[in-house]
Amino acid sequence: MHALGSNAFHGTLFDYFRNNVLDANDWFSNHDSLPKPQERQNDFGGVFSGPILRDKTFFFFSYEGLRLDQPQTAETVVPDDASRQAATAAEAPFLNSFPIPLTNATGVNGDNFAYYNASFSNPSTLDAYSLRVDHTINSKLNLFGRYNYSPSKATQRNFTSDGTANGTPGALSNTETSSFSTQTLTLGLTAGLSRTISNEARANYSNVRAGPFTIWITSAAPYLHPTRFCFRDQCGKRFIRMVPLRRRRADRWQ
Repeated sequence: MHALGSNAFHGTLFDYFRNNVLDANDWFSNHDSLPKPQERQNDFGGVFSGPILRDKTFFFFSYEGLRLDQPQTAETVVPDDASRQAATAAEAPFLNSFPIPLTNATGVNGDNFAYYNASFSNPSTLDAYSLRVDHTINSKLNLFGRYNYSPSKATQRNFTSDGTANGTPGALSNTETSSFSTQTLTLGLTAGLSRTISNEARANYSNVRAGPFTIWITSAAPYLHPTRFCFRDQCGKRFIRMVPLRRRRADRWQ
């Protein structure tokens, strides 16, 4: 049987960093003369280990966090110039709440819409926690327990009109937020039967949860398709909350 830990405390920290200042603009953003969207990637964490009971019980804790703003360029449709010019006084405020279409943009299937491109960033977060405890029962028996917890959250723009990946482009001011969490608990017992033979038994419980999947849609003009693309925490109370799917849960024993 090998040693399970050390009687000294040890730890390590790490961080990985990316920034749009250090990276070139997206090719499509350059092509359409769009501003460089914000890019932020911070992957950080550390580990810490040491004794609980000298020569008997030891712990190992780890954490990793990810904060990511991923730059994107997307295409959608807005009312074309002809529609705006032909609008009545009552219709004009609604049509003019949409961004101006691309220069020389052509209509979309002759339905009074034209293409519009925008650059933006989709934020996401991830936290991963892990704790393991090892205990020496005697010279032939070792026991361990490990717990992991990993919640994550992501927000995306340009949610499609029918809620599917193949639907027509929706308003870039609409966002979809999804959340997930995974928890696992593992127990293990190792028995040394001889110098060359050992027997190991393990039990595991896993729990995965998804949702709710939340869509934030701008509530009314002039915020239907605002020129400044902002998320809920940046735009105050201009949004309606829609939850199309319930929470989903899966449990598994091994």
